[in-house]
Amino acid sequence: MNFKQVGNKPDKLSVRIKSDEASVTIKQGGPVFLKADGTDPGKSVVSAESLAAALQPFFFGFALMDVAVGADADAIAFGMYDYARVLLTSRSATDATWASYSAGALGDIMAINTVAGVQAMQRTGAGSASVMGFDVVLGATYASQTTLASSLGIAGSQYWTTQLRVFIRRM
Repeated sequence: MNFKQVGNKPDKLSVRIKSDEASVTIKQGGPVFLKADGTDPGKSVVSAESLAAALQPFFFGFALMDVAVGADADAIAFGMYDYARVLLTSRSATDATWASYSAGALGDIMAINTVAGVQAMQRTGAGSASVMGFDVVLGATYASQTTLASSLGIAGSQYWTTQLRVFIRRM
């Protein structure tokens, strides 16, 4: 663990992680989860892709860089983080129009998105007390958006993600 020790910057806590994924690169800003399998306990992590709901309480932070299979890296486990991957909207096919989405407000509770390839959090709204024990909340705002043309956003993708500031209080 690395705590800030001097200076006047906000407190942050980072932890050392090791990817225990079989073939998936953990994306920078993507949530990581402890792999409770006895291999490198307290360090071995996996991405949110296809994560079982029962394992969501093993949330361990956000990867600070892309992490290849078997590689060591760092994750932020406490503090403000400006680059968390956040899912804004999705669509039924890569050539379909983008669905509208609601605005995000400071303090909105974030939930894990386990869709393959997304590796992101998504807004659940204020007061959603059943989600992850409030470990991650929005630390920034974003505007709502009406339905968008299929030509906008990320070409060839069904999921529109961005990087936003979140507050993590996993300690």
